[in-house]
Amino acid sequence: MSRGKQLEDDDRSRKEQLQKEKAELNKQGQLLQDQQRQVQSELRTLSQREAELQRKTRDVETEKLLLAQDRAVLKPPYYWQSQSSGTSADIKVDLTSEWKDRIQELMTSTCKSQYLGQGRNNKGLKYKGYEVERVFRIEHAGLWSAYALERRSIGQLMLQQGNRHPKTKVSTCRDWMKSSLLQDKTSNEAFLFHGTKHDMADAILKSGLDERVCSLEGLFGAGVYLAENSSKSDEYCTPDSHGICRMLLVRVALGTPFEALQTMRRARRPPAMPGSSRLHDSVMAVTRDTHPQACLDKHREFIVYDRRQTYPELLIEFRRV
Repeated sequence: MSRGKQLEDDDRSRKEQLQKEKAELNKQGQLLQDQQRQVQSELRTLSQREAELQRKTRDVETEKLLLAQDRAVLKPPYYWQSQSSGTSADIKVDLTSEWKDRIQELMTSTCKSQYLGQGRNNKGLKYKGYEVERVFRIEHAGLWSAYALERRSIGQLMLQQGNRHPKTKVSTCRDWMKSSLLQDKTSNEAFLFHGTKHDMADAILKSGLDERVCSLEGLFGAGVYLAENSSKSDEYCTPDSHGICRMLLVRVALGTPFEALQTMRRARRPPAMPGSSRLHDSVMAVTRDTHPQACLDKHREFIVYDRRQTYPELLIEFRRV
């Protein structure tokens, strides 16, 4: 073989070797790229898992915070004798010695005496006012929990709408309600009267006020009716054999009330707010002395259609005198 031929063969052999080495390098480079992509994918997966873990950790912390808030909301008022929130049993605490005078003032000052003896259960009776005999605070953990959660929900919705610290002016408003009963601002909480038959009061204290047993034929439908005037709630009271009547002073989260001029028979809920799908929280039926077109002429009435918006705070036993 000539030297030239040998050189060509050697050169071709080197080129083939270089091509093989290049192919091997390319293969290794591709493998390295694949490994890099795999590492990047695993890093992304780890990052996603870390983010998910952080999110779950935040969710757990949020749940803990919400549970703590719920416990705080559900916790009975500090002035209750029973601080247990795990029982639904009702307890009546006699407050007569401390509260009789203030409740007497409340009933007397909100009484429109010119309308006494003109109601459904007192028609034709002759009397000038009331004499408070006994006052009881109702401590019912089950009813309180349901009310406290609904009150918070209404307050949160109102804050979201920018309606901060709303207040519906009612005749029953007293400074001692803020200090002694911790009246809530955010839900537009009020204390209003509810009259009932003497024997029905015990059922209300055990199970609460209940719109489900109310008639759709009421002037404003099937709701829980409350009043700022003792003389209005007195219309629905009947005495026992000893002449003792019973009336409740009820906590109620009024929220954003709908101002009703006309009747709303067969209603099961308040009307929607203007331009919104959200319902009003309650109905306030006004009278002709402030609204000439109104259907009522004696007493304003307040109606809620969800029993969870009410809590029977005080039981008042009184005589008509």
